[in-house]
Amino acid sequence: MKSALQKFRIAIWALMSLVACDSKEPMTSDEAANWVANMKCSFVLIIVLGVLCGCVRPKKADSSGAESIDMPESKIDTLVSVEAASDSLQVAKNAIYYWKTVFRLTEYDRQFLKKHHIRKIYLRMFDVDRVENADGKLEVIPIATTLFQDTIPAGIEIVPTVYITTKAIRHDSDFAELMYKRIHAMLMRHQIRNVKEIQVDCDWTASTQDSFFGFCQRLRDTLYANHLSLSATIRLHQLKKKVPPVDKGVLMLYNTGSIYNPETENSILNYKDVEAYLKSDITYELPLDFAYPTYAWGILTEERNFRVILHEVNFSDTLRYKKMTGGNYLVLQEHYLENHHIRKGNIIRLENSTFSEIMRVKRLIASKMASESGNTILYHLDSLNLSMFEEKEINQIYTPIP
Repeated sequence: MKSALQKFRIAIWALMSLVACDSKEPMTSDEAANWVANMKCSFVLIIVLGVLCGCVRPKKADSSGAESIDMPESKIDTLVSVEAASDSLQVAKNAIYYWKTVFRLTEYDRQFLKKHHIRKIYLRMFDVDRVENADGKLEVIPIATTLFQDTIPAGIEIVPTVYITTKAIRHDSDFAELMYKRIHAMLMRHQIRNVKEIQVDCDWTASTQDSFFGFCQRLRDTLYANHLSLSATIRLHQLKKKVPPVDKGVLMLYNTGSIYNPETENSILNYKDVEAYLKSDITYELPLDFAYPTYAWGILTEERNFRVILHEVNFSDTLRYKKMTGGNYLVLQEHYLENHHIRKGNIIRLENSTFSEIMRVKRLIASKMASESGNTILYHLDSLNLSMFEEKEINQIYTPIP
């Protein structure tokens, strides 16, 4: 029989699916924690509201007398274009990530997708994190749900993607079915039809490998029952480790260096950082696609210690910033930026994804790794960053190297 705690967890995820469907603003971690705390006081009310709203329904007791909360029976074939897991791995497609909390395409975005024949978007749906609620207790719950303010362009395959923190997977790995139901509720609500695969993104290590692998196995079983496949991001440090139980991987060729090390030249992408993991040829036991960065950011440091990542620094403002060596800028005036206090004397290191560095790494990958898939994915769809590249450069990044 399901315990009261299990029933409560199911109700939490189901009702948060309702929030994900109809909320006007994305839910922050603090909001999620407060929401959970409030719901604890009215477990019965949660179930009743769920039934009334039609987002959850009580399931009849089985022969053992146990009850559960389930999503409505879905006619997946009418809203989600499903194919066998193996079929989704065969057709090569230009792809890109969409990694924002609001899904809204600009005219630039739509033209970029069309111009570069992009047929697949890895769309971040929400994160799963372990956050503290108002009672001081930690809960593993979905947070920062993407708000949909636009429709998916015709002919685009969507890969719903969920980022799972190491804090979450370390303390709870028993939410695979709940996560799938929440994703499915969002797909139904927003009529996202062309879905063949779901992706999970987690920076698992030796200490969390068993938990993450167990989670992937349970999630894959659930997806197979619904004719969907499972993929996972693979980081460079995971290449020499055991392969997770998924159908396909995406090798992340970004965030290759440490943002915390003051000696780092470029933490986004550095050929030397990648080369260190590819001293010899690698045969990975999963089909791999490869994701390359097309973004920039500023690393704010104080007394050589990392403080925060900045995205909207206007380095042309010579009253506030003075260019130094190695992409570093000295802060000349105290001010606030992106809700952060920037102090005089702080250093901001500008980091970019350059076309030349991407192509160097792409050639290295082609020489060291063979893959049955080998598609190229850009991270991510953002006009401010993509406009740094010429059209021919984007085309060349997408072009396979023989």
